[in-house]
Amino acid sequence: MERTTPKFKKNDIVFSSLLGKTRLHIYQEPQWCNINKTWNYAYDYGLGGTSEGFALEHLLKTAN
Repeated sequence: MERTTPKFKKNDIVFSSLLGKTRLHIYQEPQWCNINKTWNYAYDYGLGGTSEGFALEHLLKTAN
């Protein structure tokens, strides 16, 4: 499978299907995951961005 164009970019605000209404800030450019054949996104959330995580593209949706 070829790499697709990432749906999100650095500084986008998104939601995760696993975290509900928690706003997630993507803080770096997406990284391609060879194992899952999809884009992986590093995000932070919470007061001052004190919590972090990673999510696969299919688990994220736009905040708009």
